[in-house]
Amino acid sequence: MKASNFFTILLVAAWSTLSAQVIPDSLRVDWSHAGYDGTIPDPSLIVNVKDFGAYADGVHNDFNAISNAINSSSSFRAIYFPAGNYLIKSPVILPGNVVFKGDGTASNLIFDLAASNKKDAIVISSTPTNTYFNIDSGYSKGSDVLKLSDAGGFAAGGFAEIREANGAWNTVPADWATYCVGQIIKIKAVNVTV
Repeated sequence: MKASNFFTILLVAAWSTLSAQVIPDSLRVDWSHAGYDGTIPDPSLIVNVKDFGAYADGVHNDFNAISNAINSSSSFRAIYFPAGNYLIKSPVILPGNVVFKGDGTASNLIFDLAASNKKDAIVISSTPTNTYFNIDSGYSKGSDVLKLSDAGGFAAGGFAEIREANGAWNTVPADWATYCVGQIIKIKAVNVTV
Protein backbone atom coordinates (compact mmCIF):
# COMPACT_ATOMS: atom_id res chain seq x y z
CA MET A 1 0.00 0.00 0.00
CA LYS A 2 1.34 3.41 -0.93
CA ALA A 3 2.01 5.88 1.84
CA SER A 4 -0.41 8.41 0.28
CA ASN A 5 -3.26 5.84 0.24
CA PHE A 6 -2.52 4.90 3.84
CA PHE A 7 -2.52 8.58 4.84
CA THR A 8 -5.87 9.14 3.06
CA ILE A 9 -7.47 6.17 4.85
CA LEU A 10 -6.09 7.38 8.17
CA LEU A 11 -7.39 10.91 7.51
CA VAL A 12 -10.90 9.62 6.60
CA ALA A 13 -10.98 7.41 9.72
CA ALA A 14 -9.93 10.32 11.93
CA TRP A 15 -12.51 12.64 10.32
CA SER A 16 -15.37 10.15 10.78
CA THR A 17 -14.41 9.69 14.44
CA LEU A 18 -14.31 13.44 15.06
CA SER A 19 -17.53 14.20 13.20
CA ALA A 20 -19.39 11.43 15.06
CA GLN A 21 -18.74 13.22 18.35
CA VAL A 22 -20.19 16.60 17.36
CA ILE A 23 -23.62 17.41 18.78
CA PRO A 24 -25.82 19.15 16.20
CA ASP A 25 -26.76 22.76 17.03
CA SER A 26 -30.44 21.79 17.14
CA LEU A 27 -29.75 19.50 20.12
CA ARG A 28 -27.39 21.74 22.07
CA VAL A 29 -28.45 23.43 25.30
CA ASP A 30 -27.59 27.06 25.97
CA TRP A 31 -25.72 26.89 29.30
CA SER A 32 -24.68 30.55 29.29
CA HIS A 33 -27.32 31.35 31.94
CA ALA A 34 -26.77 28.26 34.10
CA GLY A 35 -26.07 28.50 37.79
CA TYR A 36 -27.64 30.15 40.79
CA ASP A 37 -29.49 33.31 39.75
CA GLY A 38 -29.03 35.92 42.45
CA THR A 39 -27.13 36.28 45.67
CA ILE A 40 -25.90 32.95 46.99
CA PRO A 41 -27.39 32.44 50.45
CA ASP A 42 -24.88 32.76 53.27
CA PRO A 43 -26.12 30.62 56.13
CA SER A 44 -25.13 31.74 59.59
CA LEU A 45 -24.62 28.11 60.62
CA ILE A 46 -21.70 26.31 58.99
CA VAL A 47 -21.26 22.69 60.05
CA ASN A 48 -17.85 21.10 59.46
CA VAL A 49 -18.08 17.37 58.61
CA LYS A 50 -14.71 16.79 60.28
CA ASP A 51 -16.31 17.80 63.60
CA PHE A 52 -18.50 14.71 63.14
CA GLY A 53 -15.60 12.34 62.46
CA ALA A 54 -15.09 12.57 58.69
CA TYR A 55 -11.65 11.32 57.63
CA ALA A 56 -11.49 12.87 54.14
CA ASP A 57 -8.78 10.38 53.20
CA GLY A 58 -10.59 8.57 50.37
CA VAL A 59 -10.23 5.27 52.27
CA HIS A 60 -12.63 5.45 55.23
CA ASN A 61 -16.38 5.65 54.62
CA ASP A 62 -17.44 9.19 55.63
CA PHE A 63 -21.18 8.56 55.17
CA ASN A 64 -22.07 8.53 58.89
CA ALA A 65 -20.14 11.71 59.61
CA ILE A 66 -21.83 13.51 56.71
CA SER A 67 -25.30 12.24 57.72
CA ASN A 68 -24.74 13.31 61.33
CA ALA A 69 -23.60 16.77 60.17
CA ILE A 70 -26.71 17.11 57.99
CA ASN A 71 -29.01 16.02 60.82
CA SER A 72 -27.29 18.15 63.49
CA SER A 73 -29.71 21.06 63.13
CA SER A 74 -33.07 21.93 61.61
CA SER A 75 -32.11 25.50 60.64
CA PHE A 76 -30.69 26.59 57.28
CA ARG A 77 -27.05 25.56 57.25
CA ALA A 78 -24.03 24.85 55.08
CA ILE A 79 -22.31 21.50 55.41
CA TYR A 80 -18.64 22.35 55.01
CA PHE A 81 -16.19 19.89 53.44
CA PRO A 82 -12.59 21.03 54.05
CA ALA A 83 -10.05 19.98 51.40
CA GLY A 84 -9.90 16.21 51.09
CA ASN A 85 -11.41 13.13 49.47
CA TYR A 86 -14.67 12.02 51.10
CA LEU A 87 -15.55 8.39 50.38
CA ILE A 88 -19.33 7.86 50.59
CA LYS A 89 -20.78 4.36 50.31
CA SER A 90 -24.51 5.11 50.76
CA PRO A 91 -26.87 7.69 49.22
CA VAL A 92 -26.88 11.04 51.01
CA ILE A 93 -30.36 12.37 51.80
CA LEU A 94 -30.24 16.15 51.49
CA PRO A 95 -33.08 18.22 52.99
CA GLY A 96 -34.14 21.51 51.42
CA ASN A 97 -32.55 23.67 54.11
CA VAL A 98 -28.98 22.41 53.55
CA VAL A 99 -26.29 23.45 51.08
CA PHE A 100 -22.89 21.84 50.55
CA LYS A 101 -19.79 24.00 50.61
CA GLY A 102 -16.21 22.95 49.98
CA ASP A 103 -12.77 24.27 49.15
CA GLY A 104 -13.31 24.22 45.38
CA THR A 105 -11.62 21.39 43.51
CA ALA A 106 -9.70 20.43 46.66
CA SER A 107 -12.91 19.00 48.21
CA ASN A 108 -14.02 15.82 46.45
CA LEU A 109 -17.07 13.66 47.15
CA ILE A 110 -16.33 10.12 45.93
CA PHE A 111 -19.41 7.90 45.74
CA ASP A 112 -18.94 4.11 45.74
CA LEU A 113 -22.47 2.73 45.91
CA ALA A 114 -21.70 -0.80 44.67
CA ALA A 115 -22.10 -2.44 48.08
CA SER A 116 -25.37 -0.63 48.85
CA ASN A 117 -26.97 -1.59 45.49
CA LYS A 118 -28.24 1.99 45.23
CA LYS A 119 -28.04 4.20 42.16
CA ASP A 120 -28.63 7.70 43.53
CA ALA A 121 -25.65 9.47 45.10
CA ILE A 122 -27.61 12.41 46.52
CA VAL A 123 -31.35 12.22 47.16
CA ILE A 124 -33.33 15.46 47.22
CA SER A 125 -37.09 15.16 47.37
CA SER A 126 -40.08 17.07 48.56
CA THR A 127 -43.85 17.00 48.35
CA PRO A 128 -45.34 19.56 45.95
CA THR A 129 -46.88 22.51 47.75
CA ASN A 130 -49.37 23.35 44.99
CA THR A 131 -51.34 21.52 42.34
CA TYR A 132 -50.08 21.06 38.81
CA PHE A 133 -51.50 23.03 35.86
CA ASN A 134 -51.35 22.08 32.21
CA ILE A 135 -49.08 24.17 30.01
CA ASP A 136 -51.13 25.34 27.03
CA SER A 137 -48.20 26.54 24.89
CA GLY A 138 -44.62 27.78 24.96
CA TYR A 139 -42.94 24.56 26.03
CA SER A 140 -40.68 24.22 22.99
CA LYS A 141 -36.88 24.45 23.13
CA GLY A 142 -35.63 28.00 23.54
CA SER A 143 -38.93 29.43 24.75
CA ASP A 144 -38.91 31.60 27.86
CA VAL A 145 -42.68 32.19 28.01
CA LEU A 146 -45.16 29.52 29.10
CA LYS A 147 -48.93 30.00 28.73
CA LEU A 148 -51.15 28.39 31.35
CA SER A 149 -54.91 28.34 31.76
CA ASP A 150 -54.43 29.19 35.46
CA ALA A 151 -51.55 31.22 36.94
CA GLY A 152 -52.76 30.91 40.54
CA GLY A 153 -50.02 30.30 43.07
CA PHE A 154 -47.19 31.49 40.82
CA ALA A 155 -45.11 34.55 41.72
CA ALA A 156 -42.07 36.26 40.23
CA GLY A 157 -38.91 35.01 41.93
CA GLY A 158 -40.53 31.70 42.85
CA PHE A 159 -39.79 28.29 41.41
CA ALA A 160 -41.95 25.80 39.54
CA GLU A 161 -41.52 22.24 38.40
CA ILE A 162 -42.27 21.34 34.80
CA ARG A 163 -43.04 17.68 34.55
CA GLU A 164 -43.74 15.49 31.56
CA ALA A 165 -45.51 12.16 31.28
CA ASN A 166 -43.16 9.33 30.43
CA GLY A 167 -42.97 8.42 26.76
CA ALA A 168 -42.91 5.13 24.90
CA TRP A 169 -39.26 4.73 25.93
CA ASN A 170 -40.46 3.78 29.43
CA THR A 171 -40.89 0.05 28.83
CA VAL A 172 -40.86 -0.88 32.54
CA PRO A 173 -43.04 1.79 34.22
CA ALA A 174 -42.92 2.27 37.97
CA ASP A 175 -45.75 3.93 39.93
CA TRP A 176 -43.34 6.27 41.74
CA ALA A 177 -41.75 7.49 38.48
CA THR A 178 -44.80 8.38 36.39
CA TYR A 179 -43.41 11.85 35.68
CA CYS A 180 -39.67 11.29 35.78
CA VAL A 181 -38.88 13.77 32.98
CA GLY A 182 -38.88 17.44 33.90
CA GLN A 183 -37.00 20.41 35.24
CA ILE A 184 -37.14 23.14 37.86
CA ILE A 185 -37.48 26.72 36.58
CA LYS A 186 -37.27 30.13 38.20
CA ILE A 187 -40.26 32.37 37.45
CA LYS A 188 -39.22 35.78 36.04
CA ALA A 189 -42.71 37.32 35.82
CA VAL A 190 -46.39 36.43 35.89
CA ASN A 191 -48.72 38.19 33.45
CA VAL A 192 -52.43 37.54 33.92
CA THR A 193 -54.71 38.27 30.96
CA VAL A 194 -58.45 37.97 31.01
